[in-house]
Amino acid sequence: MVDKYIYLYGIRFAGKTCILETLKKNETITEAKPTLAVNMDRLTINDLEFKIWDTPGQPSLLRLTWSQFKNMGLSKDMVLIFILYTADKAKFETAREEFLSVLNDKASKGKDLIFCFHKIDLQEAKDNLQEAKEFLDLDSIKKRNVYILETSVKTLDSICEIKNKLYSVSIE
Repeated sequence: MVDKYIYLYGIRFAGKTCILETLKKNETITEAKPTLAVNMDRLTINDLEFKIWDTPGQPSLLRLTWSQFKNMGLSKDMVLIFILYTADKAKFETAREEFLSVLNDKASKGKDLIFCFHKIDLQEAKDNLQEAKEFLDLDSIKKRNVYILETSVKTLDSICEIKNKLYSVSIE
C-alpha cells in the first residue's frame, strides 16, 4: 500500500533520476539517461512506502506530467521535491518558472516541499549557492512546510537527509 506520493521535479540535467537511484540503492549513482517520460518507482523508508513520479525536465513535458499527476487525484497525499542544479546559474530563471508553476497550482496548495540545492559538491554550485538562495527567496513561501537541503549524490549523508525528511514529514 502506498503511504505517500512524491512529485520529483526540476529542469533538465538537475540530477533528479540520479537522486532517485541513489535513494533506492544507498550508493552513489552519478549517471542516468535523460528522462523522456515519467519514471514511476517505489521507495520504502522504514515502514512507509512512497510512489515516486520522477518527471522529465523539459518544460513542455514537465507541465504535461504535472497535469496528469493532479488529474489522477494523487496530489492529496503528496510531497513535492524540487531539484535545482545549483552550478548553472544561467538556468535559474527557467528553474524558478518551472518550480513556481507547480508550487502555485491549487492542487499543490499546502503540500510539504523539499527543495534541494543540488550538485553542491561542485565548486560552481558552492559559488552560486547564496545567489540561488536569494533569487529563489524560499523563506517567503508561506502556508506550507519548506525544507531546504544542500545535496549531492556523491555525499550519501545528504541523500540520507532527503530520506529522513521524507519520513518525518510523512508521519507528522
